[in-house]
Amino acid sequence: MASKKQSSRPAVSGSWQAVRNARRSKKNLCISGPGRTRTQGERELVLQERRLRSQESGEAPETDLERAQNLVYEAWELSPTERTQKALRALVVSPRCADAYLLLADSAPTSKERLQLCRQAIVAARAAMRDSNEDGEDLWSRLSSRPYLRARAACARALWDQGEPEAAAEELFELVKLNPGDNLGLRYLLLPLLIQLGRRREAEALARTWDEEPSPEWDFNRALLGFWRRGASAAALRHLRRGMSRNLHLAGYLLGCSPIPRRLPDAITFGEEDEAVDYAARAHAAWAAVPGALDWLAASLFPEQSSALG
Repeated sequence: MASKKQSSRPAVSGSWQAVRNARRSKKNLCISGPGRTRTQGERELVLQERRLRSQESGEAPETDLERAQNLVYEAWELSPTERTQKALRALVVSPRCADAYLLLADSAPTSKERLQLCRQAIVAARAAMRDSNEDGEDLWSRLSSRPYLRARAACARALWDQGEPEAAAEELFELVKLNPGDNLGLRYLLLPLLIQLGRRREAEALARTWDEEPSPEWDFNRALLGFWRRGASAAALRHLRRGMSRNLHLAGYLLGCSPIPRRLPDAITFGEEDEAVDYAARAHAAWAAVPGALDWLAASLFPEQSSALG
């Protein structure tokens, strides 16, 4: 499928004055943590894992945990109600099926209940890992250890949504150590969270680790870090312009010119509005935490008008 051709201007209508008014009203901002236990990308990883497990052990599951895990795999293809029922069945088959708890967490009505289910998933995953007698540094390399990583990642998101960003950051830090390849993409959560918490040195180290990351939100994060360190520098502006060229919608959502829906998108498309919505919901607090950053972003969109109007 051919990619859509983007125009050369950011997708922000109006003027510098309109941008300032939108920012002051804050009516379009719906800012919180990640807003969901897992993304569509992570679900796709789970389905890929199902195929890998079949190749390793054959089609017929041998243990209760394997049978429960197969029920969870089947649940991904069902409606939310049927998915919950299938997850409950999986836990009857094996209470050590961490992914079943995570399916229940996906549909939990409150962030508190979601956090409780994520913690139950961690306990179950640890028990399963103990039974398999595995240990090591990069847990992603073993299929049987991946539910543990998923459970802790879901717990970090739930902590963030619960208003515990410091605890969420510590969870994410530990997960990046356990899985240096960061197959779950947790760096996208961790970097803006570190900026929000004022932990610049750690944020800069993480950004350098993934210096060649080719995504617009990483460009925006690098721009924010550059502005935080040296103000409106040429390097910061270079990152910002590159991010704008890769996704024209990001700035508008960050500035509140476009409304952020309360239900965040499950699937993220490079360069499209769903990517901008997802980033703005997670990163607006980081931009607001750096004095002058949002003003600089707005002024970068309308340089001539901003200098005339002040």
